[in-house]
Parts: sequence; structure tokens; C-alpha cells
Amino acid sequence: MIVKKLFNLKKWLTIEEAAKHLSILFSEDVSEADVLRLGLDGHLTLSVNFVNHALGRIGHVVPIKQAKMYITTSPTNKSLPEIIKKDVLSSDIDDLPDDIRIGLDNKELVLTSMGNAISEHEVIEYTDKIATLTGIWDLPMLGSEILDIEHTYQQLTGGPAVTLTCLDGAFVKSSDGRIANIQETFDDNEFQTGSMAQLEKIKEHIAENNITPEKANSMLEKHKKDREVYLEKKKAENQKDQYYPAGKLPDDSILVVRTRVLRDFEQTLSNNYNSNQKELKPNERNSLLTIIAALCHYSKIDLDTRGVAVRISKLTDEIGAPVSDDTVRRVLEKIPDALETRLK
Repeated sequence: MIVKKLFNLKKWLTIEEAAKHLSILFSEDVSEADVLRLGLDGHLTLSVNFVNHALGRIGHVVPIKQAKMYITTSPTNKSLPEIIKKDVLSSDIDDLPDDIRIGLDNKELVLTSMGNAISEHEVIEYTDKIATLTGIWDLPMLGSEILDIEHTYQQLTGGPAVTLTCLDGAFVKSSDGRIANIQETFDDNEFQTGSMAQLEKIKEHIAENNITPEKANSMLEKHKKDREVYLEKKKAENQKDQYYPAGKLPDDSILVVRTRVLRDFEQTLSNNYNSNQKELKPNERNSLLTIIAALCHYSKIDLDTRGVAVRISKLTDEIGAPVSDDTVRRVLEKIPDALETRLK
């Protein structure tokens, strides 16, 4: 009972705690891998706790007909796409100039969403602002968060490493329906010339390879100049251009399951179980009641005696399957009619 009260007070459980809770609920072993598999298969919504916060571009899901698009030339082996027109609504295609519509028809031009298409009918469109993400966010399973969960699942089950990538990055969803694309700054990218991450990599290289002081100073001096160029370029950029989609969930984030999600999951399973149960036919019900009457008679339990329901209820306690005396009383009340039908 105390454990149940504690569960009701919590907003979320770790994957390990969720596995223990489901094990108790189902009276069978449920592993952390099982919980992850339930999430991957869409039976359970997994979430992430941003312990040290994270950065993300906030967006909203919009119907494809209301989505902003841009028109580019069709890419070829010799040239990259060139943007012809921005901020086009797909609902306005018929109002475009004839030459553009003809180009779209013959595939010389391509209409592309400015956001992330998540289905044939919906697109995520973002604001330019980079926001700080705190607390618990759900995993919508749209991007590389799927690969993160699959990789962890494979590790727990002795499977292969997941080497797939997702260029769109990882997505999370707030309780009010906002979608965030997790971002990383180029300053944390070791491959970005002039970044702090690159400086740390240079220092690590110097320490591990016994680089001479002269060469080490030369490498550090070059990075210093690259850093100045990087910072000047950064000043001229929009904030959103200083970030890029993260390839995975942050290393310091924790996978969790909201307790309300576990309650909903439990209720869904209970409803499915109840809907699959066949209602007893009258003959079956009367047969069971007759059997109960016979067992009571054999055990010298007088069904007409005062307090018999309480006595039988205590017997159910003794075998570890408690039934309330009210429930027992309701069952016993049906026995006379059942016996009458059998005696006819």
C-alpha cells in the first residue's frame, strides 16, 4: 500500500523503476529491455529528463496544405539545387506564374517543405529562436531518438550496435503539444574550424603524441587565429544558423516513463482483457453456483447462517486471493435460484 502511495506521488519513473512496477502489476518478470520495446512498438510513450537542460528549436505540427514551402531547381550530378522562390503555401500552387507551374509539372523544379515532413499530411514548422529545454519531454519517435532507444535495447539484449543515422536529428514533444528539434552549437563540434571543441581536441592530440613545444605553440596559435575568424562570422549570423540538429539525445539526459502513462497503459490492458472475456451463459453461471453450494455443504458451511459471508471471505484471505464479504454475499444470494433451476 505504501509503495502504491509513493507511485501516485511521483510524476515519472526511470526505466528500471518502470520495469519493476510493471513486474509487480503483471506478476511476471518485466525487464528494462521490455519497457523500451513497448516504447518502440508504440504501446508506451517514453520520455526524457533533461537533467542539465538542452537546446532546441520549437515547432508546431501544421497540415501540409498550410505548410510553407520553397521551390528549387531539380538537383543534377553537375549542380546543386538553387532556390527559386520561398514562403510558398502548397495551397497557392495554382496561383504561381505559368513558368514555375510548368517547371514543377515537368520536374525541372521541386517543391520542398521548409519544415520537417512527418507524414504525407503533416509538417513541423519551426521558429528561428533557440529555446532552453528543461524537465520532462516525451519522445514522439520521429527522428534519431528512435535510433537511440533501439541502440540501448540492442545493448541490453546482446544485439548488434545500431549504426544508422538520421539527418533530421532528435525530436521531443512537450505536454502541451509543442515539438522541439534538439540542437547543438557548432562551438561544441570538434570538426568546426575555430571551435572550442576543436581546441580541446588539439590539446588532447598534443598531450598524447609528445608534440614538441615549438609545433604545439604553432598549432595553438593557428587555432587562435581560426577562433577570431569563427567568432567574427558568428556575430554576423542569425542565432539559428549557429546551431544544427543533434544526432542523438544528450548524453546527460535520462530515459523515463511518466506515471500517468503507466496508469493509462494499465487501464488499456484492463479494458482489452475485460472486452475479451466472454460473459457467462446462464447454464454456466448456475453450474458454478451449484458447485459452490456443494463445496459449502461438504465443508459443513451453512449458507443460511448469520455471518457466513464474512467467514468465506476470510477463507479467501487464507489462500492469498482475497474476496470482500460484500462480493461473497452477492454471490451467495444467487445460489438458491441456481439450485432451483438444477432441481427442475
